[in-house]
This record gives sequence, C-alpha cells and structure tokens, in this order.
Amino acid sequence: HTAGHQSLRLKLQSGQHVVLTSDCCYFAHTLDSGVLPTFGHDLEQQKQSLDALRRLRDGGAMIIPGHDIDVVTALPRTLGKPQG
Repeated sequence: HTAGHQSLRLKLQSGQHVVLTSDCCYFAHTLDSGVLPTFGHDLEQQKQSLDALRRLRDGGAMIIPGHDIDVVTALPRTLGKPQG
C-alpha cells in the first residue's frame, strides 16, 4: 500500500521459493479474497501484485504475509532446515 513498496523473493537451498510480502498482502486470506484496505497508494497496482503472488503460491512458493501472526508463528524458526 506504500509507494515504492517491495516484497522479497528468496530461493532456499532446497529449491523452494519463499516470498515475504510485507504490506502488499497483510493476511493469508487476502490472497484468496482479494479484499484490500481502502487507504492503499495504488489499489490497481496492489491487485496486480496480489495476482502475481497467487501465481507464485499456486506454483509452489511459500507466501508469508506481512501481518498474519498465525502464519508467522506456524513457521519453523529457520526456514529450509528441519526442526528437531
């Protein structure tokens, strides 16, 4: 929702792609619902960015929304390494 916003796409050693969406996608359900806050800088651009994130997710990427505590707390402490 911020002018000049950037997300970060990582490729883990396992080959899995992880995308840190920051403010582009607040919550996991936003990817499916498409419901955006009304205060965004450029809502059309944000919708296009959500479309791109959906394609990445549907292609196997892990999408980590910027403000979804349920998603963040369910993640392993170190991505790409087995827990235990």
